[in-house]
Amino acid sequence: MASYRLHYFPESGNSYKLALMLTLCGRRFEPVWTDFAGGVTRTAEWRQAVNEMGEIPVLEENGMSWTQTAPILLKLAEQYGKFGGENAQEKFEILRWLFWDNHKLTSYMATYRFQRTFTPSPDLTSWRSFASASMISSAFWNCTCSETRLPQASGRPSPISR
Repeated sequence: MASYRLHYFPESGNSYKLALMLTLCGRRFEPVWTDFAGGVTRTAEWRQAVNEMGEIPVLEENGMSWTQTAPILLKLAEQYGKFGGENAQEKFEILRWLFWDNHKLTSYMATYRFQRTFTPSPDLTSWRSFASASMISSAFWNCTCSETRLPQASGRPSPISR
């Protein structure tokens, strides 16, 4: 059985995604809190020992380190036969939503949350305007697809209507 260690910090949405995926796949993991705000991921020692990209999360599996949330999610889906799609169309939809999340949602929201949480006097007006007008309204709520198939907790796709 695989032994997992998840390098994370609590404010990381990507860390949460991996913890949730491991939990839904019935796998236990050792959480390894990382002082991201204190700058540990920017040190040469951490980059050499844990992740050369200087990012969180990092999933260790039996001594092997995996980085970047979307490919780790795909790896776990394939490894445990859950949430990975059963045919080419379903796999395409999963990739499409992972890319959308990385490009349209997480990239903006992580920056917003970082500024809101770690900046002494953040100017959030522009971020709020951008998020509500550009990202959330057009990319999420007004999604042009009439039906999309996403995996449910059972691992089986479920139709989601807008």
